Amino acid sequence: MSDRIGVPGVSPRSAWTPTVRPGAAAPANGMPSESATLRVAYLVEQFPRLSETFVLDEIRGHARNGLEVTVLSLYRAPDEELSAARLSRRAMPARVINVFRFRSGMRRYAEKLLRSALGLAASPRLWRVLFEPGFGTLGDRANIVALAGAVRQNPGLRSLDLLHCHFGQNGRYGVALRRLGSIGGPVLTTF
Repeated sequence: MSDRIGVPGVSPRSAWTPTVRPGAAAPANGMPSESATLRVAYLVEQFPRLSETFVLDEIRGHARNGLEVTVLSLYRAPDEELSAARLSRRAMPARVINVFRFRSGMRRYAEKLLRSALGLAASPRLWRVLFEPGFGTLGDRANIVALAGAVRQNPGLRSLDLLHCHFGQNGRYGVALRRLGSIGGPVLTTF
């Protein structure tokens, strides 16, 4: 059985130690105590999306149970989907970080190019995404660099207890972020 899970260099058996937030005592078993606030981020293509209301329900449930939830969304949801989901940008159940604003057309490509260039300029270690195998197509590579840039601008995302990726392609991006050292903790992908 192979340890490889889509991106070279990352295996499901990689060592991971759960973190305990300041002020929370670490019990003898090494797991965070109930008083520790777990930090979970979701990586999705768009949030919210009417065809994926289960994701919104999951996030609401986590927030209700005291988890610190952040949504890392590749694309900003159109206003029509927000109103249909009975949400406003201010009434989200979690903090939402939209990596890209435009979903289609020439603006999308220009924005991807700009965000990728800014990410590469800010972090030289991201250049390996362009030249090493295992990071997918040119579009995948642009998404990975832009996601790494979004994580860099939001330092709290670096010390997550879990990155939950909805659907396979986002799981590939999450594993790439972990491989690059942009995030810590486990990456979970739900199909």
